[in-house]
Amino acid sequence: MPLRDKLTARAQPLLAPNDQIRHVFMTQTGMSPYSPIGGALGLLFRKYWIVAVTDTQMVVMGSGRLTSTKPKSIAYAVPRQIIDPQGKLWAKTTLGNTTHYIHRRFFKDVQAQDAELQAREVPS
Repeated sequence: MPLRDKLTARAQPLLAPNDQIRHVFMTQTGMSPYSPIGGALGLLFRKYWIVAVTDTQMVVMGSGRLTSTKPKSIAYAVPRQIIDPQGKLWAKTTLGNTTHYIHRRFFKDVQAQDAELQAREVPS
């Protein structure tokens, strides 16, 4: 099963019954991924998140360090926003009051979310 399908299936039960996930991607917070202090020490300072995008909001769910694809609980939700990931390997964005880093692997998911949101905002 593809990763995005797994993330969607695992995150859906934590949402309200009427919320449907439109896009999903993973992020990390804490120490910058470009920090020279990496490896095992970096694991101590990073937190991993799954962001489920519904029609109206982005739900940020905490996940474990070793099982980062399994959401544990909802941390917070923010209104949908355009992220526009920039960077070669990592994109930096702010969700709520927290800085998140998005890996290039999820750029297409974030860009699809952005395009959908922009299409809704353009008056016909």
